[in-house]
Amino acid sequence: MKSLYLTMDFARKVLIIAILAFMTGAGAVQVFLRYTPGLVSFPWYNEIATHLFVWMVFLAASSCVREKAHFNIDFFVLKLFNANQVTVIKTVTALVILLFLALIVYQGTLRTVYHLRVGTMLQNAPILRGWFYLAIPVGSLLMFFEYLILLMYKNHPFVADTATTTA
Repeated sequence: MKSLYLTMDFARKVLIIAILAFMTGAGAVQVFLRYTPGLVSFPWYNEIATHLFVWMVFLAASSCVREKAHFNIDFFVLKLFNANQVTVIKTVTALVILLFLALIVYQGTLRTVYHLRVGTMLQNAPILRGWFYLAIPVGSLLMFFEYLILLMYKNHPFVADTATTTA
């Protein structure tokens, strides 16, 4: 389980870095081409970059769940409730998030399958739109597993191990 998780986490990080590197490099080339007389810029760049940004956001959001890096306002909860009640509130919150993520995975899968089946293409590139919609169920499923691990263990069992191997 641990080696499978670490492999998935490594693949997620590599994919985030690759997407960001591509967007940055292609964006720099796009700017150069746009402002150099006699050269034509990429007509597909803006659309591809927008869709790749969605992939990057969903992948990074799941990584942020793992690190507990999401924005959290618990000031009033900690002030108004005792430790046992706070634990119950955090557990209920995690269960609601899991339910919501399961719904997003389901609806995202339906939308992805629809676009792949119908064959909807991007406007400026010969790529099926469904491959970009796939970011929604994949990223949400990764977040679901991260929240499930946090719910089961309270603290992520693999965070300390991965922090030392990637630093």
